[in-house]
This record gives sequence, C-alpha cells and structure tokens, in this order.
Amino acid sequence: MAQKSNGPSAQEKSKRANASLLNQRGGVSNSAITLPEDHSSQRALFENRIVDLLEIGEVAEVLGKSPQTIRNWIARREIPFVRVGNRNMVLKASLEAWLKSKEFRPWP
Repeated sequence: MAQKSNGPSAQEKSKRANASLLNQRGGVSNSAITLPEDHSSQRALFENRIVDLLEIGEVAEVLGKSPQTIRNWIARREIPFVRVGNRNMVLKASLEAWLKSKEFRPWP
C-alpha cells in the first residue's frame, strides 16, 4: 500500500522559499540559488562572480553619470551588459575593458 504525501517535500519548500526571497529582493542573491555542499569549489567561484556584477546605479556612481545615462547607453548598446532575469547588469571586468578601450594616449 502506497503512503500518502502529507504536503510538500523539503526540497519543494526550499524552492518556494528561495523564489520568495528572490522576489522580495528583486534580483539575484547568493542565498536564492543553492549548490550542493560537496561542490565547495564551485560554490566559491559562484559567490565571487555574483559580487562582480554591478547594478545600473553602481555603474552610474563609478562613472559619475546618472542611472538614466547608463540605461540610455545600454539601450543603444554602447556599454557591455548582461541580462539577469529582467534586469540589466554590468560585469566589473567588462566595464574595465570597455573603459580601457575608450582610453586616449598622448601623442609620442
């Protein structure tokens, strides 16, 4: 005789809690995505990369521009960006490379 389920499993509860946390924060968070404990090197790599994502306001602050200017540049594809869900974000490394490509050198 098969046993009846008494509600959602622990895994389903965890997924719901993570989705709820993601909705509350309005974006990507380290705690919203879970990796197995036996993948500690992958976990460290993942956590380091999330920190390397900048939101529009952070990019604006770094460049001394308004957030709307950064949004305009993204819309015209003038600055590198990535889509994370429905949000535009900029990788630190891409921003640094883009800035270096805009650098002017003095005449020799």
